Amino acid sequence: LFVRLLCRRGGRGYAEVSFSYGENGYTGRALIDSGNLLRDPISALPVVLIRASDARAFAGGEVDGKFAGIMPDGIGLSPGVRAVPMRGADGTRILYGFLCREVHIRRGGKSVCRSAVICVDRAAGDGYGGCGVLLPASLL
Repeated sequence: LFVRLLCRRGGRGYAEVSFSYGENGYTGRALIDSGNLLRDPISALPVVLIRASDARAFAGGEVDGKFAGIMPDGIGLSPGVRAVPMRGADGTRILYGFLCREVHIRRGGKSVCRSAVICVDRAAGDGYGGCGVLLPASLL
């Protein structure tokens, strides 16, 4: 029983996340979600969700362009853009993001560096429990 409680508690709480996108960087607070099971269909890496307002800090107008599924020439995806299907209570939709080789996660005194796909969630609204990022517990 004690081990079970300890394992459940490990997938809850908050962490600080930082990563780079080109020459820009992002650092923010993330809600750890053991229910976030999204995976990139190409690399099978976990998907980190970020609300659009936070993504504008490092990607600017690309949030309303390529990370909204609007392609410049109208044909195909822009190079480096990942399309991740997401199924939820409100139906199925496609999230767009990018592969990030180094996502730095700090929780308490522990710090890890992982690879993940960062996807812009335009439907996140106010965020995830007061945070701008939803972090899968599998990255910890």
